[in-house]
Amino acid sequence: MRKTAKRMTSVVVAAGFLTAAACTPAPPHAPPDTREQDAAAIKKADTEAGGAATARNVDALMAFYTDDVTFMPPNAAMVTGRDNVRKYLTDMMNMPDFSIAWTPTRAEAARSGDVGYSIGTYHAMFTAPDGNMVMEDGKYTTVWKKQADGSWKLAVDMFNSNMPLPAPAAKKKE
Repeated sequence: MRKTAKRMTSVVVAAGFLTAAACTPAPPHAPPDTREQDAAAIKKADTEAGGAATARNVDALMAFYTDDVTFMPPNAAMVTGRDNVRKYLTDMMNMPDFSIAWTPTRAEAARSGDVGYSIGTYHAMFTAPDGNMVMEDGKYTTVWKKQADGSWKLAVDMFNSNMPLPAPAAKKKE
């Protein structure tokens, strides 16, 4: 009788383990690695945004920005939100003789597939308020977020000049 009870207990315990194992959800599978495709899509979107900027088409350029975009121009305060960025870009592109062209040189995307960045170079020209022509070469970094529809939009846009800072004004002797 003892042997039968022992066997029965072993069978019940084994059946319990098998039932528990069968009911435990399988570990989630990692999503497919789309980093290469996402990086290519970011670089393509960055190139298209550059085309809109070169054409001085603010509406087309704004289509590449998220609603809560953060724009960080050189020598100026941070600009947040689509409406404020639109105003900044409109003012910038309305400067006399304004032109800009940029080229993304690298793009990468996170393994998660929801965020990425691009870096590149730009060349801008405009006539300053003092009447002098300004030609500027610089670099930029952008952070892109994948949208629900699979498109990529700019969440952070930061750029700065390669040009040296002007020499400080000489102090007047008293």
